[in-house]
Amino acid sequence: MNKIYICDDHSLFLEGEISMLSAYSDEFEIVGTANNGLQAVEEILQLLPHIVLLDLNLPGKTGLEVLKELRTSGERPLVIIITSYNDENLMRKVKAAGGNAYLLKDAGIDEVIRTVRGVRARKFLNNPKISPTQDTISSSDQFKQIVSLTERERDLMTQLIKGASTSEAAEQLFISENTVKNHRKNIYRKLNICTVQELILYCNNHGLLD
Repeated sequence: MNKIYICDDHSLFLEGEISMLSAYSDEFEIVGTANNGLQAVEEILQLLPHIVLLDLNLPGKTGLEVLKELRTSGERPLVIIITSYNDENLMRKVKAAGGNAYLLKDAGIDEVIRTVRGVRARKFLNNPKISPTQDTISSSDQFKQIVSLTERERDLMTQLIKGASTSEAAEQLFISENTVKNHRKNIYRKLNICTVQELILYCNNHGLLD
């Protein structure tokens, strides 16, 4: 019996996944569900499912953040990303972060079941519809703005939110003040903001503040 955990913030899609997998109750057992990344990480580490079906665009923590956190934990469930983002770059990020499969939400039932069964082989699986040129979501999409930030930019963002000055942030991150300024400029450009106050508001609106 494969224990499965599902995380998606769209209730209709979540209910659809539950209904679909319930038809295979002799093979799969749904041990838990969540509609946000924070809850998902906590419960997955408690429930220890074999397979996680995970959306990318989630409140609290993004699907990529959930995936990375699971991969650094002692438990390493198989993770299938099921998303509306037809984006090869995102698929590569998922693979690099240790994901086991990348499916679009318009995948048929047979394809989803085949993928759930197939990840047991430990090979990365992806939806054949993923195209290097097709991207149905605008680059101004808020989720893409967030995931476009590098790890160092996220570190600096944390310092800025805490009120650190340029010199203080440079000292904390062991980088030069010029590097801080460049990273800050990139953060503002990627998030389409201009000030620290706007950065705090952006992070608050998107559940990025602890």
